[in-house]
Amino acid sequence: GRGGSMRVRRDSTPMPPPDLPPEGEEDDEDGPPHAVDADEPLWEGWLQKRGRIRKSWQPRYFFIKFRRVYYFKAAPPPGRPLDGFTPQELERAATGSMSLVDVQDVGRCPKPGKPLRFSVTAGGRTLFLMPVDHGADAGAQGEVVMQRWMLAFDSLREDDDSSDDGEG
Repeated sequence: GRGGSMRVRRDSTPMPPPDLPPEGEEDDEDGPPHAVDADEPLWEGWLQKRGRIRKSWQPRYFFIKFRRVYYFKAAPPPGRPLDGFTPQELERAATGSMSLVDVQDVGRCPKPGKPLRFSVTAGGRTLFLMPVDHGADAGAQGEVVMQRWMLAFDSLREDDDSSDDGEG
């Protein structure tokens, strides 16, 4: 990559400005993640994912990098951050992944009992995702988590490249 080092944004804590150490005072910055180089990590954290076959919901640790979303059954061990992995290492370690080179759609798709369900469609495949429950404040916190993930996925859309064919 280039010399710029962007800290990995996690869905549970705001990203401190570059001049502060990671343990620095918290910043109330809720803005969307910036579109970044393809080799910079964009977002990571826990979400529930609906299975393609059994359709059951499973918690997975998600990580966006190299214009792919990778998902894992467990979070990375302390001291071994995923942003140090090569694409090949991530592919080997991940439970699954999906290319985000051609993100067509990111949107809410609530269902009864699943108000925070959303989907990401890229390259003809759709992932159905939801925030992991956070107890009593699940609604408010889940809404923030969902919005941040949707913005992260949406930032990879290349609308400026596509012909102007309206909403499709």
